[in-house]
Amino acid sequence: MFGRRKVSRSDVARAVLRALRGGGFELVYDEDEFTVSFGDTVLYLGNLYEECAADPHHLNDRVARFVRGLTDRRAAPPSWSAARQAVLPVLRSSLMAAPASDGSPRPLSHPAVPFLAELVVVDEPDTMMYVTDHQLGEWSVSADEVFATARANLAARAAAPGSTGVEAPALIRIIDEYAPSFLLLDGWLEGMSAAVGGSPVAFAADRESLLVTADGALDRLFELVETDYTSAPRAISPVAYVSDSRGRTVPYDAPPGHPLHGPARRASRILAATEYNVQAGRVADALPCHLVTRPDGSTFTVTPWERGSPALLPVVDFVAFVASGEAPLFVPWADVAPHLAVADEVTPTRFTAPDWPGDINLAALSVTP
Repeated sequence: MFGRRKVSRSDVARAVLRALRGGGFELVYDEDEFTVSFGDTVLYLGNLYEECAADPHHLNDRVARFVRGLTDRRAAPPSWSAARQAVLPVLRSSLMAAPASDGSPRPLSHPAVPFLAELVVVDEPDTMMYVTDHQLGEWSVSADEVFATARANLAARAAAPGSTGVEAPALIRIIDEYAPSFLLLDGWLEGMSAAVGGSPVAFAADRESLLVTADGALDRLFELVETDYTSAPRAISPVAYVSDSRGRTVPYDAPPGHPLHGPARRASRILAATEYNVQAGRVADALPCHLVTRPDGSTFTVTPWERGSPALLPVVDFVAFVASGEAPLFVPWADVAPHLAVADEVTPTRFTAPDWPGDINLAALSVTP
């Protein structure tokens, strides 16, 4: 009668503080940064808030699970033999694989597809604990063995269905918190061809589901998936994925002139802009990545670089060189990149320079985006 209750950031912070009290911690809440810290641990509450705002009736349950997960992470399985049956791979933002600024253990990871990484978790009934590099030493096991075991465990629950009997092309949504991870299994997506009635294409907009269809049924899907991705509390990607000749998952690509060239290009640039801009909020000198839509609906990415400023540049379509009192010069990335260096220990990858490159004629290279 009174409408749906809204959850505020303060509601979430208070719930987390209540749940942590009594644990012997000295708690500090930073309202501006939206963090709760204790000892050497800093909890960023942004993702938790998005989840609670999307489902306000279960705020306390979500907070309890969040805090319980913190407690359980302090008690990881003591040995590889105790953990090996419970490890599973997960598809996540590559930002989760970036080195922590506080020096805390880094999640075990390797690159999957652009802007996404494969991580490994220990899956328990009520919690999911990320495996870290530190635990490899404790368990006396190699990263290769952990990844291989995790994929084998996932393969046991990821059998592709046979023909659905539905007139092709079919559209299948798999609801499972590990469904997006099925894309990490070589050959799995290709094995969906009988079920969807054509060459399979998959979307993993969020962590809880996977959408698979045939490549002849994509006309409206990019738009729908973009909406799902931008509204999901725990989003993964708006990009479409297919199998390559080796059965490995890669982004779907449509050549210029193809009806889906524009939608596929837009999806890849939305993902890039999202990931780079989150990274820019965490890393000094990291420039933003702006997504621009032209009047004809096509898109490109651009980053503005002011003269005299050191910068970590995202990989974009154009770099806008900005000098006071002058019109920006838009230079294609291919002309700028050879004059930059790859930045160390930055995920996703950025390029660095102390100032504008002095050995190129920017005016001669500038174009209209």
